[in-house]
Amino acid sequence: MREHVGLSLTEAAALHRVDKTAISNTESARFGVSADRVRVWAANYSCPDPA
Repeated sequence: MREHVGLSLTEAAALHRVDKTAISNTESARFGVSADRVRVWAANYSCPDPA
């Protein structure tokens, strides 16, 4: 999603108020992610949530 909207790791980290390693680790599946966090990040990336 992040790359699709053209954001860098640094930009995404600032948007979500987390360290850029948190973005990287989440995207590479090193860390689990809750459904709520996915929804928040998707909303921040302007992706629709059909659920």
